[in-house]
Amino acid sequence: MKKGDTVYANKHKVQIVEMAGNGEGAIVQEIHVDANGKEFPAGPTFFQKKLVAELEGALTWYGKASQEEEDGYAKRKKELESLRREIDIQIKANREHLSNLMAVGKVAHASLVQRVIDFLAGDIRYVAIIGGHNGYEIVPFVDAITNTDTWHFKRYDGLKLLTLTGGRSNGKKQLNWNINEYGDGSGRNSTVAPCKTKKEAAALIQADIDARNADGRTIHIESAIALGCVVPEEYFAAQLAKEQQNRTRLLAKKDTDLATILARYDATFQRLEALRSKQSHKRPGHTT
Repeated sequence: MKKGDTVYANKHKVQIVEMAGNGEGAIVQEIHVDANGKEFPAGPTFFQKKLVAELEGALTWYGKASQEEEDGYAKRKKELESLRREIDIQIKANREHLSNLMAVGKVAHASLVQRVIDFLAGDIRYVAIIGGHNGYEIVPFVDAITNTDTWHFKRYDGLKLLTLTGGRSNGKKQLNWNINEYGDGSGRNSTVAPCKTKKEAAALIQADIDARNADGRTIHIESAIALGCVVPEEYFAAQLAKEQQNRTRLLAKKDTDLATILARYDATFQRLEALRSKQSHKRPGHTT
């Protein structure tokens, strides 16, 4: 190496200004690159002990800047693609949400808003519990939403959670009022219908009974009759026919099982008789 040579020092491209007297190291000046790509030494000089003629992967200032720009572009492109995916997901979610809102508007109309107003005005006196743990019930509103602890003795333990939720029934979107078992929303929940009067509550339960009968779903007969609602005669007929079929099937199974038992008994009886006869022929002094 000699004065004027272009070498590399610690991954920097430099030009030798002056070699050290002992031949170890040199005073160098870093090479810069202008906008046109022309290289020239510039800036302060400094002493560098270790110098190499070639350095694999070494870049000039211009090359390094280009590499950083390419890396930055790749990073921003990746971030942009991720952002585009998130926006696409949000657009799809917003479209579905808007569709749901439009569907809810068709189902609820002003009646939903009116029911909320009834709540705020204190006009809701009863709730019809539909398909709950005890079947159908009509409960005073205060009792329905009041959580009482009866572990040792009855006491007030806060209000249960009353929510309006969206869902689907038989593929159709609908809104449901639900009361959870506990105030924090935990425990089982029951579908309820807020009502102003017992008559309104009974009418809603009757409508649910008729809908279940039409769809072939189960009806809680005992609680329905206890509330004075009418269970359709065809539902009773269908249930009685079903039970008769079950009875016939069980009797047929019983007859089959009995026949199997009798056959096994007869086989055992015949085997014992055969063994008994065989033994009697082999007794000493027995003659035929």
